[in-house]
Amino acid sequence: MYLALMFLVHQFGLSLYRLVATMSRHIVIANAAGMMVLLCVFLMDGFVIQRVYIHPWVIWCLDQISPLQIFMTSWLSVCIA
Repeated sequence: MYLALMFLVHQFGLSLYRLVATMSRHIVIANAAGMMVLLCVFLMDGFVIQRVYIHPWVIWCLDQISPLQIFMTSWLSVCIA
């Protein structure tokens, strides 16, 4: 199960890289778009801003945007219970 999850995360990163490369043909635009995508990934990851300091409606919106977050939350609730 762990290797499958790591494979899916790897595929997500690869497709995100290809999306940024496809959408922007110039290196300056690609760097700016890549940094914005990286910033969004870091903010949704939970390491930059701790979950206790975020409003509940923002957490709900981020959960609806990120299917991997929904999977990990449900998987952890099943494993802990």
